Amino acid sequence: MGRAVRRRVWNVVLGIAAVFVFGLAAVRLFVLQTIELRDHGMEPRLGKGDAVLLDRTANEYSVGDIVVFYRGEFPFIRRVVGVEGDTVGVENGFVTVNGFPAETETRDALAYKDPEMASADGRDERTCTRTLESHSLTFYEVCISEGPDKRDTDVEARYIGPGHYYLLCDNRFHCTADSRELGPVAKGAIRGRVTHRMERAGAVDPAWTTSLFGLWEEL
Repeated sequence: MGRAVRRRVWNVVLGIAAVFVFGLAAVRLFVLQTIELRDHGMEPRLGKGDAVLLDRTANEYSVGDIVVFYRGEFPFIRRVVGVEGDTVGVENGFVTVNGFPAETETRDALAYKDPEMASADGRDERTCTRTLESHSLTFYEVCISEGPDKRDTDVEARYIGPGHYYLLCDNRFHCTADSRELGPVAKGAIRGRVTHRMERAGAVDPAWTTSLFGLWEEL
């Protein structure tokens, strides 16, 4: 193979590599993004430290969708429980929509550790009741406290204006920030819809390929 031919082949390879790299960068910037959960707000479906995949092309959201919005540089991952035109409140930790309480079904207890919120006696374990909540033809699990650490902050019903969404933590008693505190969130503040969670394979499959790439579980 002559020098000129090798140069042409090398240029083609470099061109393909450049297209691949720029393509990945474009996808990362405009289409998909991975984000790590930094709090317990979405227990039991998502846990602190989980990596999720964000679809940044989404611009309309429905009840039940998990979305990401930012306050400063901190990403909050929360669930849509109300859309424009709805009147949403929280009673005993559960959602009310347009005057109707959500249907609920108690499942079991969920315990998790949170060293950052250790109580006065040094206890760093939190326990909540895993409960199925359903309204607007949507079903999802929430975490409700029944003990002395109860923080299911109830709020009066509030009308959601045009272009806004009511976002709540699934973990209603251990929540850094949601619409109970912030009010309805403008659509422009939402970065996209969470579509998948990455399962690191250690607990699922010890194969090195899984450990390296992870498994994406659709939400």
